Amino acid sequence: MKICLLANSASIHTIRWAKFFANRGHDVYVISFESYEIPGIKTILINSNAYLKNISLLYKSASVKNIVKAIRPDILHAHYATSYGIIGALLNYHPYIITAWGSDILVAPEKSIIYRFILGYALKHAQIVTTTGYMITDRIKNRRYIKNKKIRTWPFGVDTKIFYNNRNKLEQNNDIKTIISTRRLDDGLDVHLLIEAATIVIGRYPNCRIIIVGDGTLKNRLQELATKKSLSKKIQFVGSVSPEKMATYLNMSDIFISTSPTDGNNISLLEAMACGVYPVVTNIDANKAWVTHGFNGLIFDTSCNNSLAEMICIALALGDKEISITNEINSEIIRKRGSFEKYGELMEDLYNKVKLWYE
Repeated sequence: MKICLLANSASIHTIRWAKFFANRGHDVYVISFESYEIPGIKTILINSNAYLKNISLLYKSASVKNIVKAIRPDILHAHYATSYGIIGALLNYHPYIITAWGSDILVAPEKSIIYRFILGYALKHAQIVTTTGYMITDRIKNRRYIKNKKIRTWPFGVDTKIFYNNRNKLEQNNDIKTIISTRRLDDGLDVHLLIEAATIVIGRYPNCRIIIVGDGTLKNRLQELATKKSLSKKIQFVGSVSPEKMATYLNMSDIFISTSPTDGNNISLLEAMACGVYPVVTNIDANKAWVTHGFNGLIFDTSCNNSLAEMICIALALGDKEISITNEINSEIIRKRGSFEKYGELMEDLYNKVKLWYE
């Protein structure tokens, strides 16, 4: 099958999808407005200095249309509804699928009725729309963008060949408890909440350390905040890392923190659960779809100043038996409904069905 993805080539999610289908013998193309060429994948970069949020992308649909016409894919699949999804809709090419990631449905369209109209136009032109979480699906239904029968809710899942509980094979100092955050250091993800909570946590548990994995526009500001709170020796910023290195950091850690106030599907949470890290996450539907408070993790209230610190301290006080039971529960959850390969196979099956509609 010839598959053409309209997507950000620099995104780890795009890379995973492209390589998954290529490894299964499909002919995969990625058309992107970013400057990153995916190794081993036919990557076509258009105006790579442009940013996806730039409205001028709408005027580039003619270039994309010529490329798609030359490729003549069996499936055209746009990832991210309010950028690539809109451009894909303008091509009037079928069969066409859009995958909504999260903020493209939950955040950006809520700022403008015009934006919602354009999004509705894009979604209506797709034969199928997939989402990464039920919160996204519910918003699409509530806004009545498209009919319910066109929607599939499939989380991206994690690569369980990389992310799995490997901590028994790593040398660790059991006297030191490690807290980890793996979200990007950008606006809207609220990683500063972890640094602010750290003052209370480390005051009670001085044998703690915090690892912050990821990069972003706020990295320098967050490092300055850590220094201001005299935590620079306790908080390690390691920047962006490969998936394999991320799995190593997770397996070195005891508690995973997600501070984001909004998510479509929290892949970082699933990676942590797969690696046996105890989750402490925000009180949002995307997290509650995977974590039940007090059963397989803890949920904190972002409206309460000390809630995160208190939940971290509760997690640190748990015994080995409680942690072990939680790890078993979370491993089973990932096995049953959190594997990337499972959803990759579902998407492949969808491709085959939609392709038949146009033969």
